[in-house]
Amino acid sequence: MNSLAPTSRLIKVMSIKNNVNSAWLRAFCIGALYLLWGISAAYAQADLDCELVLKKAEQAYAEGRINEVAAILEACFKGDKFTREQKVRAYYIQTLSYLYLDEDKKADASMLELLRANPEYQVRNNEAKEFVTLYNTYDIRPQLVLGGRLGLSRSVVNLIRTFSLDNSNNPPRYTTASSFHIGGIVERPLNRYLSLVTELGLTNQSYQYQNTLFGYATVSFEERQNHLRLPILLKGYLGDKYNFRLRNFMLYGYAGPTISYLASALAVVSRNDFVNEDIQRQVAGLPVNISEQRKKLYYYATLGIGLEYKRGLGSLFADVRYDLGLQNIVRSEQRYENNELIFRYGYLDNDLSLSTFTFAVGYVYPIYKPKKKKQYRR
Repeated sequence: MNSLAPTSRLIKVMSIKNNVNSAWLRAFCIGALYLLWGISAAYAQADLDCELVLKKAEQAYAEGRINEVAAILEACFKGDKFTREQKVRAYYIQTLSYLYLDEDKKADASMLELLRANPEYQVRNNEAKEFVTLYNTYDIRPQLVLGGRLGLSRSVVNLIRTFSLDNSNNPPRYTTASSFHIGGIVERPLNRYLSLVTELGLTNQSYQYQNTLFGYATVSFEERQNHLRLPILLKGYLGDKYNFRLRNFMLYGYAGPTISYLASALAVVSRNDFVNEDIQRQVAGLPVNISEQRKKLYYYATLGIGLEYKRGLGSLFADVRYDLGLQNIVRSEQRYENNELIFRYGYLDNDLSLSTFTFAVGYVYPIYKPKKKKQYRR
């Protein structure tokens, strides 16, 4: 009896091992089946031809099998497999089918998704009356239009009154040079023809002054200003801005006030003395900060005209703008306070205003959020 005990124990151990191996084998087989099923499902999804699905849905609608349309499209909607263009067609045919089946809430939801896929969708002339009616319950204007502009500006000096340390009647000579302009744009459409536009821009202005002093000295003065400008403009389009069946080009004009904050004002000054051919000298130095002699806030009347070219949802544009300066830039009470300008260079500020011509190009992009018009909201 004792000689059989080890054999019996060996058989039990081998039986336990076989059971364990069988359990692992079953688990492996089940896992492999799940893996194969997942791979096959993924390939099936990848092989799903949504263009073919879309054509089947359109054919079903054309043949009167309208209640099948939503079910046919469901697979591609769930997997988000439609391209943007296909998605518009799919929501279009789905909206039509829901309207035919008198499922108004589903038709409404489908129309909203269509407009999210293409906010600038335009109804066709032969569109179903029910579809046009539903489409017209939505506000298709963008919530905002954002963009930027970059350009060149040139100042125009408008002399108001002259002042001089000399009693001569020599008229001062003013010239200007081109400078830069850069800014951001925020536009709020008011209707299909008008928008309210505001910008925040950085503009550089400069001009040069030259005059003769005491019959022998020539004073040269160049002023360079940096401004932060905030125009508030009413913009009007020559046509329906949101009728996208029109040509891609659209003329527009705008007008309104502009507030300008002077960030800095520097003057580069020199005096050339010519006593005779043997005695000549030049007085020059570092740029002079003249911010204290200038008004911090300055106001303009702004007029402009431009052309937009639509590219996709956004638009390129080019425009010309004139900012008419409405006030004297000089602080009269500070005219005699800069000793360096007066005693070193013999310069005294004249009263003047600065206007600006600006040519700019830029790009704007609409931010859409399709929603029901107020009168149709529940």
